[in-house]
Parts: sequence; C-alpha cells; structure tokens
Amino acid sequence: MEINAEGIVVKGKKEKPNTKKFSHDEITQIPGSFGDPIRSIETLPGVGVPSFFLGEFSVRGANTNANSYYLDNLPIGNPFHALGIHSVIHKSMIEDMEFHSGSYSAMYQNAIGGVLSLHTPKRISKDFNSIELSLFSVSASGTRVSEDFQDYVMVSGRKSTMNETYGQFGVLEAGYNFPDYYDAQIKAKKSLNPNHSLYFYALVSEDRVGIAPESGDSNSEESNPILDGGDVSLKRGFSTYALRWEYEKSRLKNQISLIHFHPWEVADANLANLEIDARTKSAYSSIRQDMEYKDGYRNKWEFGSEVRYLDYSSGGITSYSNRQRGLLPNPFDVFDRQFQVSSIDSRYNDIYLTSYLQTEIPTNWGIWQPGIRYEALRDLDRDSVTPRLRWDKTHDSGEWNLFFKMGRMSRYPTEPMAGDFEASNPRLNFEKSDSISMGFLIPIKKDWMIQAEPFYQEFSDLIIRDEKVSNRFQNDEIGLSRGLELMIRKKPSSSKMSFYGWMSYTYSENLRRFPRSDNDDWITSDMDMRHSFNLVAGLKVDENWRIGFRFHARSSFPITPIIGDDGGTTGNFFTGQRIYYPIYSEYENSSRLPAYHRLDLRIDRNFYYEWGVVSAYLELLNVYGRNNFVEQNWNPASPALRETNPRGTLDIASFRLQNPGVTIPLINFGMEAKF
Repeated sequence: MEINAEGIVVKGKKEKPNTKKFSHDEITQIPGSFGDPIRSIETLPGVGVPSFFLGEFSVRGANTNANSYYLDNLPIGNPFHALGIHSVIHKSMIEDMEFHSGSYSAMYQNAIGGVLSLHTPKRISKDFNSIELSLFSVSASGTRVSEDFQDYVMVSGRKSTMNETYGQFGVLEAGYNFPDYYDAQIKAKKSLNPNHSLYFYALVSEDRVGIAPESGDSNSEESNPILDGGDVSLKRGFSTYALRWEYEKSRLKNQISLIHFHPWEVADANLANLEIDARTKSAYSSIRQDMEYKDGYRNKWEFGSEVRYLDYSSGGITSYSNRQRGLLPNPFDVFDRQFQVSSIDSRYNDIYLTSYLQTEIPTNWGIWQPGIRYEALRDLDRDSVTPRLRWDKTHDSGEWNLFFKMGRMSRYPTEPMAGDFEASNPRLNFEKSDSISMGFLIPIKKDWMIQAEPFYQEFSDLIIRDEKVSNRFQNDEIGLSRGLELMIRKKPSSSKMSFYGWMSYTYSENLRRFPRSDNDDWITSDMDMRHSFNLVAGLKVDENWRIGFRFHARSSFPITPIIGDDGGTTGNFFTGQRIYYPIYSEYENSSRLPAYHRLDLRIDRNFYYEWGVVSAYLELLNVYGRNNFVEQNWNPASPALRETNPRGTLDIASFRLQNPGVTIPLINFGMEAKF
C-alpha cells in the first residue's frame, strides 16, 4: 500500500484465470457423472478413458498408470472404483479440484501423464450431514464443528448397491456379478493456537470382482469355454493414514506430515492347469515437509523434501506361460502343460529420497516459475533430476494471458517391485517425459474464458514386459504425443438464475517405438485418441430446479485387427468344448472401432424443510441409445465369423435389451437428504 496525491493505492497480485480449477458446485452435478465430482476429469481436454471398467484415464497419450492422484497432497491409490462409476473419495470431502497436464509444478511427483489434485475444505463453520441413496450406491457424510469454529471432524463413506438393484433384473449371465466396493474417509483438525494446527486423515477403499461361470456342454454365445467351470476373483484397495502439523503465520506456511500409504491387490484364479493365488502390496511410510514463503518482493518460494521407506512384497502362487508372448496357451491341455505354476515369496525394501524447489518471480516481463525436483532410490542406485519452467505474461490488466511451459517429469517403477521381485527385473530406470507447450488464456466478459494450448511431449525409458520372457520388465519403449487442446468455459455466477459449463476439444497423435527391436518403426499407441469433444452445460433455474446436459464424442482407441482363428485345435478337457484362439494381424493398432458419441441429461429438484433439504435427481445416460463399442471382444466358443466374432463390447452407458434387441438409456435415480 502507498499514499500519493491521488489518495491510497492498494497494490496486489491478481489471481490468474484458470480453466482447469473447478468449484464443488460445478463438478457435482455434471450429467452422466452419477453426482461424482472426480468423474468430471473425463470432460477435460487431453483426457481419454480407454477402460471404463477400471475407471482409468490417459492424459496426452501417457499410459493409464502414469498419473498421480492427491487429496490435500496425500496419495490416493486409484481414483475410481471398478466400473468407473464412482470415485474413491466422497463428494462432501472435495471443495475444489485442479487438473495438471504437461509440465506441472515441482511440488507434485511421480507422474509423466497428469496430476489430479483434490482439496478438502480448509475451514468449516457449521455442522453438516447427508445421506444419499441411488440405484448404484448408498453413501453418507457428516461434519462436526467445535463451538469456537476452530476444530472439526469430517466423516464420509460409500457402499455399492448394483447387485441389490440392477442385479435383481437378471441383466448378467449366471455366475457373474456386479463389482462390490466401499470407501471411507476421515479428516480431523485440532487447532493448538492461532498459528499451529494438527490434522489427521484416514482414507480407505476396496473393490471386489468375482466370476464363476457355470459349465457349458456346447459352444454357444452364452458360454465361455476358457472360463466355464472355473472361478476368478480379483480384489484391490488402498489405505492412506496421515498426521500433519501445520504452522502458518504472515508470509510463512510450513507442514510436516507423517504418511502411511498401502495399496494392495489380491488375485485368485482356478482354471484347470492355471492356478493363481497371489497377493501383492506396494506400501511406504514417509515423513514429508512442505514449506511456502512469500518475501517482501512479491516472490513466492516453495520447498519440500520427503523420505520414504518402501515396503513392497508379494506372496502366494502364480502361473507363467511357457510359450512366447503373443501365443495364447491352453490351460486345459493335460498332456502338454503350457503353464508353469510357481510359488512367490518376494520382498523389496528401499529408501526413496526426494526434494523440490519451486519459485514464482513476478517481473515486468511476466511471471517466471522455475522449479526442480530430485529423486533417488538409494539401494537401486537410480536417481532423476527434473527441471521445469512456466512463464506467464498478462496484458491489458488481466485481459490477456500468454503462457509457456516446458520441463521434464519422471516416475519411478512400482509395478516390477510389487510383483515377483527377482523374476521381474526391478533394476529399472525412471520413466521420463519431456514436455513443451505454449498458448493463451483470454477472459471474455464476466465469468467467460477461452484457452488454447498446442503441446509436444516425448516419452523415454517406458517400462514394458520383455517380448520373450513374459514376466520380465525392461525400459524398452519410447513415445511421443503432439496435439492441440482448446477449452471455452463459463463459470457459475451468484445470481438467482445462472448458467455454467464448458466446451473442450482435443486433437492429438500418440505414437510408440521400440528402438532396441529389429523393427523400430513408429506405431500408433494404445492410448491414441485423435479427436475428443465435450460440451457440458448446466442451468440453475432457481433454488429448486437445475437441469443440465453433456454431449461427448471421440475417436475410438486403436485395435489390432483379428484376421482369423487357429481352427479350434484345443479345447476344454473337462466340458468337451472346443476353444478357438484368435489370429491377429501383423499390423499392430491399424484399425479402430466406430466413433463414440452419446448425450446425457440430468434434472435436479430441491425440496426445502425446516430441518434441511432433500435433493432428488434423475440421470439419463446415452439418451438416443447409441451402441458405443469400447473394445474388441473375442468369443472363444466360436470361429472367426464376419460381423459376429469378433465384435465390440458395449460401454456401461449402453444398456442393451436382448429382447427385443434395442439399446435404451441407462437410468440413475437417487435422493440426497442434507441436514
């Protein structure tokens, strides 16, 4: 602040417009999202969802395991439950959400794709409770605040109900069930004095998927000769516990966090000669420090460090194929056993060290944000240095914002460590991504903004399984991604009737290459999605009614064509069924399924009472009944037949009635009481 002849002038830094930071209201009522705020991630530019079942997403062509997810800078194991309908964090815990792609702040780590950062409410002023029932889940949340409004406890959780609702209509074949899942979250704050606070977090999630098809006695579309008579069960989950001390005064903020993070998986399968009973965990315990300081020259300095004790282990038994990768073995051949059953008893421990420095320096030539992170695995003798830089130049009192981003990101290999340590080759390099992009962000009138960002990204040391030894990992793949992202956004206003939404479009090309192989030509990546378009719009009519729609259209992900079958030379020894294995074209990822598009609608109605409010909502997914195929499906009970085998697998929003053979919208109805 300064005083001159014109009076008192207050100077401050205006917050830059941001098209990828969303408020709670914007992301909880997106049509087709089942009221789950994290589902809004798939409407953003550069994001593709190749596997709806697992809820995984790809960012700018990176693999689905290349992302990092945080809640208040604490790790989340997987963002979605099985089927991808619900996320693992209840919406009441989320105040806002940020999404980062390309070159991101050095504060985040272990991602060469994207970073999803969720933030819980910092301050809470009143008690709050909610109960929600829908066709897909039941959930509840509650908040208790102290009399002086300094301390609070937040609790929330969800349990799936699909087997109790849709499962009662016989939509699945005998022996198949919908996934069961649950999650729970706790956040508690204790204020020690105006500058010191303690926080406790507990995040827990678990998914269960199991199938046990009945034995068939003939080849038919309803039977699967590979699975018939067997059973498969998969479980996964994670838990995150943290105790955090926070100091905040004037220009300085510092946090010290004790974190225990424990993702795990359990796989059980019994298919004749194939046996799996494997359990893996990839846990770590750490102490982490994060500091932010704003000096007297308007510069911001962020510094952090972390020491992790990695505790990865696996146990049980598993089956390895004796045949070269790419050739499908027969688990029912009792004379030529094509699987080797092996016991697993592996453990890996290491010390992971990391630190970062991120600064923000405003100058007459724009705002410079250089950063750097160092990471090291002590026992493996592997390390990574990843610098990055962002530059923003604001023109005409914030009307124009030009930006430039470049940097290197890295990810340390976790998959080999969590499996059979000795056999899978854990001595791998960090996966790396070098990204460069530039663009502009323009506020248009009030609450409107447009952003365009061309990008170029190179991947190196990508981890894949060895072609000749199916369970061994190598840093054998490189890749590139290039394209253009465009987003136009209208933020909600405080008026009685308000409109909000956004339009996003992405054009991208994603390629992969194996420079150490005999054929090192570039091929289209599994994550290649050339075109993606989203239009999301919501209208708050008044305090009682809200309506909205979402239209989504995209190119399908590439597939390798199936050109025939092996003639059914093998079979299920126990049921007498013949098994037909597909023969793939030598031209990998040279074809695509038809383009994907659908329209979703949502209507919300609020009913107000003295004790609170009841919100009822109706969602219609895939309103015009489009048959959207998300992957190529092979029926091993049948030879290759044109238009019937292979055929596409419908996504979850395509609810197909076999009789009379029509696709109808997927319906979700629910009610939420807030009091």
